[in-house]
Amino acid sequence: MDKGFIKLNRKFFSHKMWEAARTFSECEAWIDLIQSARFEATEQIERIGGREICFGRGQYPASNRYLARKWGWGEQKVKTFLGKLKIERMIKVDTSQGMNVITLCKYNSYNGTTQPDNSDDNSSIDLLFKELRDLKTQLEAQQMTQAQLTDNPNLKKEKKEEERNTNSPYNPPKGYEKFNFDFLDLGFKESFFVWLSYKTSKGQKYKSQRSIELCYKQLKVKARENPRMATLIIEQSMASNWNGLFELKEHKNAESNQTKGTDGKRADYSIGM
Repeated sequence: MDKGFIKLNRKFFSHKMWEAARTFSECEAWIDLIQSARFEATEQIERIGGREICFGRGQYPASNRYLARKWGWGEQKVKTFLGKLKIERMIKVDTSQGMNVITLCKYNSYNGTTQPDNSDDNSSIDLLFKELRDLKTQLEAQQMTQAQLTDNPNLKKEKKEEERNTNSPYNPPKGYEKFNFDFLDLGFKESFFVWLSYKTSKGQKYKSQRSIELCYKQLKVKARENPRMATLIIEQSMASNWNGLFELKEHKNAESNQTKGTDGKRADYSIGM
């Protein structure tokens, strides 16, 4: 039972179970890197972010920002995770082309080929199982900790107090410390706090608990309950210097409407101010 492979069709990664909106675990993120890396032996050149990026078998070009949206993480968490994989010699990262090109060490082992892989004296298959077992153990520990917080109100209270006292993207931005954000879903929290900070920088700070909750409610509706789509909506508004949030497919109309209202004056489409 400890040898061989589990055969998994790549169509699985386009199945609704895999594509369901969620915050990835580290184990899921690692599996996603394996399935996203180029399988073909020939090199590929793609234009990404205005640059011609060249990558080959076992490589995957992806910025920290893109992976953060894909996995439902913050960019700092992505950076920390990739750093951990580099320390464990599971990946290498090359930035010489102006973008992360992630190389999976022992990629042939993960795809069950017969090509020799002499980069290490240890058995590549044994190493793969060890890595997956370690990731599984980490995931189970995280789930156990979460269950303890849910079952024990005292631990849950201490955890919330710890989060408030640390410099974390999950803490309310400056000026919003007095408000209650228990209504936020974890997958939306970081991007929503980015939106609050953006509005404050424009001198348009939300002044009541009710206005904040209405803004969040409308964001979830426009994002169809999808945290990654919510992040894109917020980035769209910030990049366009808009005062409000709009569905992605409506961005052209939104820009036109914000420039000029029905009475010929500039309109303010802020949500829940």
